[in-house]
Amino acid sequence: MDRGTWLPVTSVGVATAPQAESGTTAAKELAALDLRRRDLENRLNDLDRQQREATEQVNQRSAELADLERRAAAGERVSAQARTKAEEALTQARLRHAEPWAERAAGVQAAIREAEQGKRAFVTEHLDELLGELVEDANAAAEDVNHAAQRLLDAYQQRQAVEQRVTALCGLVRPVTAPGAIRATRAEALAREAQRLLGEGGEVAPLPHVDPREPVSV
Repeated sequence: MDRGTWLPVTSVGVATAPQAESGTTAAKELAALDLRRRDLENRLNDLDRQQREATEQVNQRSAELADLERRAAAGERVSAQARTKAEEALTQARLRHAEPWAERAAGVQAAIREAEQGKRAFVTEHLDELLGELVEDANAAAEDVNHAAQRLLDAYQQRQAVEQRVTALCGLVRPVTAPGAIRATRAEALAREAQRLLGEGGEVAPLPHVDPREPVSV
């Protein structure tokens, strides 16, 4: 698509693409897709946590049974009930540890990849509508930069005016000619860049000037 016909930008950097109403169907569906992705990621994290807990339980139950056997070997009276209980606890922990954690994680990871592919396809199909919702924010952000640059210039000029007054006041006592007699500004370069930015038309809205769905020209 032609660079000048999709999301065009005016000379002052304000995008002129049609704006979509806030909370459009596409935006809501995209939010639902994001929520689904987060749910899958949370599920994957839960699986990892459960697997680690299962490993910890095996180690703990194994240590408990080994300690019980040590005490019995040292002559301490250990009941058959206590030994059976410890062995059963270890058996249950091992069964839990042997569950197909890797397969469960692989399944969720595959679902995450499918969800990401679905999201990409959805955004590709509804890109105009989704970007339309961001036009107002993009323009406002650019204007905020321009206002900040102008405020910086105004403050810099005010600072320089005060410096002149200070120099004149001190000059009534003694001519101020020595370098550094009055503290020099540190903002000259910054003010110069702000002036250049505004002189070149100001900041531009952070929106694409070409359709990312179009093939890249070589």
